[in-house]
Amino acid sequence: MTTLDGKQVSLTDYRGKAVLVNFWATWCGNCKLEMPWLAQLREQYKARGFEVLGIVTDGATNDKITQIADRDGVSYPILRCNHKTAQAYGGLPTDNKRQNRLQKAVSKFAG
Repeated sequence: MTTLDGKQVSLTDYRGKAVLVNFWATWCGNCKLEMPWLAQLREQYKARGFEVLGIVTDGATNDKITQIADRDGVSYPILRCNHKTAQAYGGLPTDNKRQNRLQKAVSKFAG
């Protein structure tokens, strides 16, 4: 995975933290709806070692990605990945599966 400026990133860089990996795409309406909520969740729990990684899966330009992130108040890292990496983690799920995964992840952490 890489940052928008091309720096290589690995999940091992976040060892010791609880990490919510959020795959999204610029064309995904529900993805964009949940981004402000994820930003608030990160702010609420970051002192406890919680991090959100927003991993964009489409080929949108950095300008488009940054525009969406800025509009939605996203302060968590936005990364890019290739299709193979996205599929290894389950890819971009359908809306119902996406909501269920997020609810389970947050419930386990907030417990």
